[in-house]
Amino acid sequence: MRKELPEQLAILKLMLSQVNAEWRELARQTGRADKLLRLNELRSRRFELVTRIFSIEERQRLVG
Repeated sequence: MRKELPEQLAILKLMLSQVNAEWRELARQTGRADKLLRLNELRSRRFELVTRIFSIEERQRLVG
């Protein structure tokens, strides 16, 4: 399981990076009716990813 955690963490951080990139791109755009809806979806996804990353990192700290 210890070996899987760094891999999971790397995947989650990559996913977070992709969400952040999409967020930045949307934030620059104007005139899109669906922009606010997508930003809210991305905000929820970011929260989920950060929570999972924090949980894994916390387990790693506790296990040592």
